[in-house]
Amino acid sequence: MTDQLDRCHCGGSNCFCANIKRAESKITSIYNHHLEKAGITRGQYALLVHIDENPCISVSHLAELVGLERTTLVRNLKPLEQRGLICDTACKGRSRSLELTSTGKEVLARARVYWQQAQDEMTEALGPEMIEQFFRLVDHILQL
Repeated sequence: MTDQLDRCHCGGSNCFCANIKRAESKITSIYNHHLEKAGITRGQYALLVHIDENPCISVSHLAELVGLERTTLVRNLKPLEQRGLICDTACKGRSRSLELTSTGKEVLARARVYWQQAQDEMTEALGPEMIEQFFRLVDHILQL
């Protein structure tokens, strides 16, 4: 097995990085498929959930929570602001303070149903034993 891992080439079937990217892409496509019914992506869903759970959150704090560079996050927030799903409630001259609008709360409420459908699809596809293994593996990797 070690010889096989040593011969790993970028993108090969033995490459940890390539395999995790393929798995991420597949899982993301399942969630996006369901969430598109609410008109949002998986990434937008995560932002809306974090803003909903942390009213008046600053952009910097939100960036920390979701693990994005602040500038990348600002670009990802623009479509949500343009659609009227979030708003900046900070006073002029103060750092931004984000909240969901009433429209944003409605979209998030619908999206939660579709997110649960994606969860159910993954649960059905993997089964309890593989799900437990998956989360143990992810926890182990995150501790590296």
